Amino acid sequence: MNQKSTIKRSSKVGNTKHKTPDWPGRVMDMSRPFLKRDDKEEMRRKILDMTFSEWEKMGYSKGSLHYFKRNAKSDKPFKIYEKVKRKLV
Repeated sequence: MNQKSTIKRSSKVGNTKHKTPDWPGRVMDMSRPFLKRDDKEEMRRKILDMTFSEWEKMGYSKGSLHYFKRNAKSDKPFKIYEKVKRKLV
């Protein structure tokens, strides 16, 4: 008696609900979550203006500075870890 579990999906984008096979009768909301942005303009400016020697004194590598600067240049939101954020402020 091998039963395949089925997942019902709504055709609406962003408002997808799944019936979970593990929890009969329960529905999970799979809509997109709202993320709080922590990449404020002043934080972007600090990252873009920072030199490698300043970044190195904080204890981070050249590669991480490269990726932070790349993310700060784009208009997309990006995550700044709490440890890094505390050192930047």
